[in-house]
Amino acid sequence: MKIKTKKEFIDSSEYLPRILRDFHDQKDVFKTIHNHCAENESVKKLSWIDAHCYTVDIFLWFMARHGYTLQKPRAKVEFDDLRETIREFEKESVEYFNKILTSSRNQDPVHNSHCCAVCGWCKYGDDDCPVLQGKLSGIICEDCAEEDDFPKNDLTKAKNVVK
Repeated sequence: MKIKTKKEFIDSSEYLPRILRDFHDQKDVFKTIHNHCAENESVKKLSWIDAHCYTVDIFLWFMARHGYTLQKPRAKVEFDDLRETIREFEKESVEYFNKILTSSRNQDPVHNSHCCAVCGWCKYGDDDCPVLQGKLSGIICEDCAEEDDFPKNDLTKAKNVVK
């Protein structure tokens, strides 16, 4: 086995735990840490990106130059599984963003400025159009404005119209 120089050892990233040797895995770890510690006042002042860069690119690198590495303890203790914690965080994140996307679709200003509140025409053909469901006020389409003598986009008269 060839003995490495300090530079070769550091350049190889062998001083990092395996889960931190890949940049994408590093991001997952630091996003998860940031989420789990979000209530801590010190963490609130720091983005996960800053924590990631400082820890990996500065602290662990500096410690490796001086012969120290980060490693799991050998104590006979049942620790949390880091990969499982990351998977749980990723699952929660996906659920959270799906919820945002679903709810924002029902408040979509695009529907509000393109779908007719009078005749129920949805420009996008959505059965769950928020204008048709009464969640948004919508517009008066040109056809309805001509037929019913509404000034275009004046919904004050349209509210009295029965669909």
